[in-house]
Amino acid sequence: MKRNSSGKRGNSKAAPVKVSIWVDDLPSVRRGGALFAIAGVGAIALLTWSGWLAVSLIVNPSSVSWLNNVLPEWGRFTLPGGTTQTLAEIAVQESRLGRTLGEPIAASLPNAPKDLLLPILETQSRCRGSGAENAACQQIIELRAYRPNSGLNQGRLDQGLSEKRFELVDRLKVTGIEELMAIAPLHQLGGSRKLPLTRAALIEGKPPDAGVWLNLSGELQRGSAAIKYGQVVRYDPQRDRLQTLLPWTSPAGQMPHWQQVTGISKQNELVVNQTVGLEPQFQVYQVRLPHAPGEPLRLEAIALTEASNQSRYRDGLLLARNGLWSTALKLLTEQTEGQGGGAIQAQIDLIALHAHVTQAQADRTWASPTQQIAALVIDGQWAKALEALRSARTSGYDIKSLLAANAELLQRRVEAALRVDPNQPVVQQWGAMTVASQRDRSAVVTWLRQHPLHSGLLSARSPQSIQQSIQQILALLDPLTDPSQPPPADLQSKPPLRLIGSVLPLTSIRASDWYSPRPLSLPDRQFWYQVEVLGFQDGQHWRRSPFSLPNSGKLAWNHLGLTSDSQIQIVSESEGTLAQAVSIKAVQWRGGNLRLLAAADPISLGTQLAIALTLPSLTPIDSLTLTRLSQQQPQQTAILLTTLEQQLQQAGQTAGQALPAAQVSNPEHPETQALAQIGDWQVDRLELTGEGQPESVITIKTDGNASDRTVIFSSSGILLYSDLGLGKQTIVAIVDIPQNAPALMIRKGQRYQIEQWSRSHQRFE
Repeated sequence: MKRNSSGKRGNSKAAPVKVSIWVDDLPSVRRGGALFAIAGVGAIALLTWSGWLAVSLIVNPSSVSWLNNVLPEWGRFTLPGGTTQTLAEIAVQESRLGRTLGEPIAASLPNAPKDLLLPILETQSRCRGSGAENAACQQIIELRAYRPNSGLNQGRLDQGLSEKRFELVDRLKVTGIEELMAIAPLHQLGGSRKLPLTRAALIEGKPPDAGVWLNLSGELQRGSAAIKYGQVVRYDPQRDRLQTLLPWTSPAGQMPHWQQVTGISKQNELVVNQTVGLEPQFQVYQVRLPHAPGEPLRLEAIALTEASNQSRYRDGLLLARNGLWSTALKLLTEQTEGQGGGAIQAQIDLIALHAHVTQAQADRTWASPTQQIAALVIDGQWAKALEALRSARTSGYDIKSLLAANAELLQRRVEAALRVDPNQPVVQQWGAMTVASQRDRSAVVTWLRQHPLHSGLLSARSPQSIQQSIQQILALLDPLTDPSQPPPADLQSKPPLRLIGSVLPLTSIRASDWYSPRPLSLPDRQFWYQVEVLGFQDGQHWRRSPFSLPNSGKLAWNHLGLTSDSQIQIVSESEGTLAQAVSIKAVQWRGGNLRLLAAADPISLGTQLAIALTLPSLTPIDSLTLTRLSQQQPQQTAILLTTLEQQLQQAGQTAGQALPAAQVSNPEHPETQALAQIGDWQVDRLELTGEGQPESVITIKTDGNASDRTVIFSSSGILLYSDLGLGKQTIVAIVDIPQNAPALMIRKGQRYQIEQWSRSHQRFE
């Protein structure tokens, strides 16, 4: 309150006072300082860590080896001067983790360190317990590269591998291959489970670059065929780097190898054989070097993609992509322009690789008409294939079933051939027959009108001529008829008699037990024989005893297509040759058993039985010795020999100088010494299981047995059949059954039985 000059209070109001307050923004300054302080501390920490990392790389590089596990393959670097270990020390270290060491692989190149590649193995979980020590149970989980210590006295040439000390330079985590990828060429259903890699080995052949190339592989059993699959890995000793390059699979059971396929670079390419049955399929990969530092090396497949617009070239690729390799090669080599340089020449060389295989298959003689016809069609030899088809038909094969079994193989080739050149009457015949085998004859007419020829079948001017031409094509589908002539009246509805049976002499018969369209009478100086039918072919169907059909002799007579002139051949087992033809007089079908009554001149059976056959014996695809088989398939033959030794030992059998235990004591390579003893044994290769790979049949003459013994192995060396040790059992014939698996005719004591391969049970039964 203000006072006046006299010191008395005044009545006026006080005047307002203006106050200015200055505020400094201290919190903002403090926040900026905090952030700056944090950034500074982080920078100091980063610099400190970088310094520590740099010092560690110089002083103790093994302490930061984890960097190579974090970085991608192309960015890895060498960590020299790390901790050194002997192989024994590495083994002890890994054993603590439940792992073992695989077989070391020397990664030596000219003017490069003598490095060592070491697989690290771990027992598969499904193999734990019994058999866990089996090599097949050990899978590769890691691949490491080690370098011998270059210190004092560590590089002596006379120093043993176990004494050397090694430092780790790189490591690569190894995972398996997906099952779906491994079985992809077979077009079968599969899962996403990982298949283990169990073996590491150098790729055969000379690689095109200064690297060490390996196959990490495994094996998957599908039926009697063994699919090999794996991963290609490359080690660069100059950069100390392991690199995963390519997963692969081979239904043919062959490992990828180096081979010069193209003549462009004059370097080897990596060849992967994916052949299935008679369909050749090779993947050929060329090595492509990095374009710039830091880029990885890669493998590039030669693909049949169009690199030119030239029409003849495009037609050639179309034929090749549909499996007509020889026709495609001829078309491409005939053209003289528009080749487009190295890429097209590489494609031509790839096609030539396939054509070489298809030509070889077409030129050989096959035991099965199905294989013979398929081989000719695959090679584009349509006219010869048609001749083979007619020949098979006159031999009693059901052509409709034969065509249906190869429908996919035929149809895509027919369509491709007609797209390139529609004026091919023989090819159109194949197309029409294939359609008829899958559908009906009305579909054939529709198909023929969709594929008109400039000259040929449908160039006829009248509908009657067109229909006649179609009927000539379809006549091949009718059994036992000649397309140019009408079928005989007695063969229009009766299929040929095709059966397997056992034969016994009869001293007397009761006519009421048998059905015959004529009164039974035995010709002078002949005898009665009973044929117990074990299996017969009824049109398209193969039937085996016991037969689930009505107990009617008349029905059986008509069902088999028997006539008063029907004959079968009787083979005496003791003679080993065709004894004679016998005439069928009557039939009996009772309780599921089918018997034939035959009359013939006396047959010398001795103490042995006889067999009745109206089907041909299966002819081997080829015959070779065990030594030759080992040269072609060393891994499979090694498995085969080991199993064969076990079978002989379990049976207590000897076969001359077969597999004496003292001669096969080498645990690493017993097959080498075994071959020295039995390498001249003959092996017949026959297709018995329908898996596309021939099985190996070995007939053994053992001591103390009058009958031969037989063992059958799959293409991968797995035992499928053995009668070693079965004193009263032996195979007397292997019979070719049209459109069915071949039959093993087996004698057990005084009776016969037939066994065929069961795909569902994976055995003969």
